[in-house]
Amino acid sequence: ETTHLDPSIGEILEIGAVKEDGTTFECKVHPLRIKEADPEALKINGYRREDWDEAFLLSNALKLLNEFVGSGNPFFMAYNASFDLSFLEKAYRDCNLPWPFHYHKLDLLTLVWVKFPSGSSLSLKNVCIALGIPPEPAVHSALAGAQKAHEVYKALTPLTI
Repeated sequence: ETTHLDPSIGEILEIGAVKEDGTTFECKVHPLRIKEADPEALKINGYRREDWDEAFLLSNALKLLNEFVGSGNPFFMAYNASFDLSFLEKAYRDCNLPWPFHYHKLDLLTLVWVKFPSGSSLSLKNVCIALGIPPEPAVHSALAGAQKAHEVYKALTPLTI
């Protein structure tokens, strides 16, 4: 979750991740330029200053994410991955930290676009409803979004051997 749609202006507010086995990671990130935040973004994310009192500095949050994903070339998957990647790649560069993900990336929105008829609204909420998955709450959280994306991925890519 971010404070703005533009990574050159916005900051990461929260990081959520899900491993293939369902293990989760969630971390609030302390914004340094909250006065520059888009009020609509803060409303969507449910940002309240007091909820971020225990938040991590960005560099520490990314180090924790690196520990969570571990080694072994994990790949990055997100719903509209280009948005998340634009913020994360900038954050890793700004913090001078190693990128933890394998070079392969999966944009779940692209997979959905191939599977659903043209003209359909491809919001994560609408795709969840179409697949019979309860959508994430109206107030977003990074972990809830990651969990819903993981559920959509599993629904669209059943393993067949």
